[in-house]
This record gives sequence, structure tokens and C-alpha cells, in this order.
Amino acid sequence: MNRFQTRSPALQGLRDSAPFLLVIAPFAMLFGVVAAEAGLNLAELMSLSVLVIAGAAQFAAL
Repeated sequence: MNRFQTRSPALQGLRDSAPFLLVIAPFAMLFGVVAAEAGLNLAELMSLSVLVIAGAAQFAAL
């Protein structure tokens, strides 16, 4: 790491990944609404999100 670098690697990573939040946030909200309408409780919803990584597969599982 350069001694003149003022940002920590964590902050740089957060800054670099910020544009992806524009896609991830609406998708997550939509999935939450669809899962709630399907009757999943919070524990089931969270476990589905952790175990099934692909977004399209999460919707297909509902």
C-alpha cells in the first residue's frame, strides 16, 4: 500500500461498489414484496436469500 494513500481499502471498496446498489436495492425490495405475498416469514426469506445466490432462481423458487 502506498504511504500517501489516504483512503482505507474498505472505503475504497465501498466507493467502487456503490454503483451496484442502484441495481441491487430495487431488486431486493421487489423480491421482499413478492416473498411476503407468497407467505414467507422473515426467517424463510433470509434463509432463501442466503442459500440461493442467483436472483432469478429466487423468484423461480417462489
